[in-house]
Amino acid sequence: MYGGDYTVVKVAVVGVGNMGKNHTRVYSEIKNAELVAVADIDPKAAKEIAERFNINWYSSHLELLKNEVSDAVSVATPTATHYNVCTDILGSGKHVLVEKPIAVTQEQAKKMISIANNNEVILMVGHIERFNPAVLKLKEMIDANTLGDLVSLSAKRAGLYCPSGRAIFDVVLDFAIHDIDVMRYLIGHKVKSVYSKTLSKLLNLTDYVSAILEFENGVYGIIESNLFTPKKIRAMHITGTKGYAEMDFINQDLELYGNLTSMEFRNYEDQILQYSNTVIGRPYIPKNEPLKIELEHFLDCIAKKKTPITSGEEGKKNLQIAQMILMSAKENKPVNLLK
Repeated sequence: MYGGDYTVVKVAVVGVGNMGKNHTRVYSEIKNAELVAVADIDPKAAKEIAERFNINWYSSHLELLKNEVSDAVSVATPTATHYNVCTDILGSGKHVLVEKPIAVTQEQAKKMISIANNNEVILMVGHIERFNPAVLKLKEMIDANTLGDLVSLSAKRAGLYCPSGRAIFDVVLDFAIHDIDVMRYLIGHKVKSVYSKTLSKLLNLTDYVSAILEFENGVYGIIESNLFTPKKIRAMHITGTKGYAEMDFINQDLELYGNLTSMEFRNYEDQILQYSNTVIGRPYIPKNEPLKIELEHFLDCIAKKKTPITSGEEGKKNLQIAQMILMSAKENKPVNLLK
């Protein structure tokens, strides 16, 4: 799907929390990646991962930069640290894949992109759902007009979040931003306006958001996310003029429904039967780990000197929309993005 050039790239990982652990594991499994070191402010965590993969470890990214030879670095530290960590690494001439969101502010994102450009290195943002096989298949179908003209995309992303004490987690910047990116990718147009509501129900942070995104082509995106539902939900429903699709991000599954060929019913039972038999199929989707596809794409971009599909610019655009969602909720009014 991505990849194909097997130039070996020396990689390191900064931040070995939940995502960082997965970055180290996947890099160790990719044949054109040579995992050389990890760094984390928690020495115990860094040492544990390093011993598992027989690599070096450091208690700061600066120590890693000073002592290790690497071509690229995955940054999986808390959002608030992205700017400082990434600017140091980019400034040293290394390629960077930073977990979403790219940064906290637009100014930080612009500076990171500028440093990457000045040093002629790649800055990629880890919008992992863009590499989900189900999303890639859905994009293919939308482009083929299988569902007709898009009308709306409705996403629900929920699950129980337990604060670790190491980072502040924001339901918009760290969670709903997945669906912002996927919607932008699938629809292929700019967001025109945003209207949203947020709540703090159980945690001492924003743990619920409901947002409506109006795209410039008239399609609506509805996003609902929370951090307290005791069931992990990652779903999107897509409505078009010729059909409807339900996507399960977790199981990488798509279920398609076609329009009824007739609205004439002999009786109520006939009506129920017709409406319950509009499934037209589940397209075959080869299952694969999205993070593996993502990291292979990162390495491929390094080898071929090409721009990632989730570039720094893409990350900056997603951050802007997330910030507009927060602004709309704070000001209790719609926010226009196109001026």
